[in-house]
Amino acid sequence: MKKTNVSFVILTWNREVFLKMCLPALYNAIQKKTECEIIIMDNCSDDDSYKFMQEFERDYKDFIGIKIFRNEVNSGINAYKKLFAEASGSIIIEVDDDVIEFPDEVDNIFIDYFSCFKRFGFIALDVVQNELTNGSKPGKENYIDCYYQDKIIQKGPTGGWCAGFRRKHYMMIKWFFNRYNLNFKFGEDGFIQLAFKFLGLKSGIIKDIKCLHASGPIYSRMYGLTGRDIEKYESSGMVNMAEKYK
Repeated sequence: MKKTNVSFVILTWNREVFLKMCLPALYNAIQKKTECEIIIMDNCSDDDSYKFMQEFERDYKDFIGIKIFRNEVNSGINAYKKLFAEASGSIIIEVDDDVIEFPDEVDNIFIDYFSCFKRFGFIALDVVQNELTNGSKPGKENYIDCYYQDKIIQKGPTGGWCAGFRRKHYMMIKWFFNRYNLNFKFGEDGFIQLAFKFLGLKSGIIKDIKCLHASGPIYSRMYGLTGRDIEKYESSGMVNMAEKYK
């Protein structure tokens, strides 16, 4: 049995419509499937997300490692603690369920960039930015380009839409990560970036290698998810964000 090099982990809640685009797109973008795994957790959805996860596992488990879980109670972003614990890859990549397009050989991209950029601990794909979404990425003034030959990482704020880290570094912060009560105001990606900073590790975006992160109110309305997103932000005390979806 081959060693698992890359673990892709996905947390989903009431976004079956996106999950049905995300999972097949991710599978198709992975080049070395026998050396990767996909781990998915349904955070107590009311829709048929878990049913689709079961179908996905049934259809693809002979070609790639797949683990699926369902929480009986929604544990919010703290569910990442279990997801990361289940991952066996030397690189762990968290993927938002509303990422619906990926670059080819996404597994090799992360392996390559982590090999080249030794001092970066947390890196994410770049995102498509257009009239429908900014992909949740801040403006370019927040970033500094860092070069390795023809490769560029933009050092700066790094969202967890499709972002990875090395297992060996995660193990150094795991004790603290598991004891912190994560929330939407300070989530798993923010915690990892801050903790890695204390380890002397940088965070950044893989410049111009893009995924489509279908975030924001326009995509939410297009796919009938406005109520779901308002509920998420209001329950998290993020009133200003909730207003953007109304």
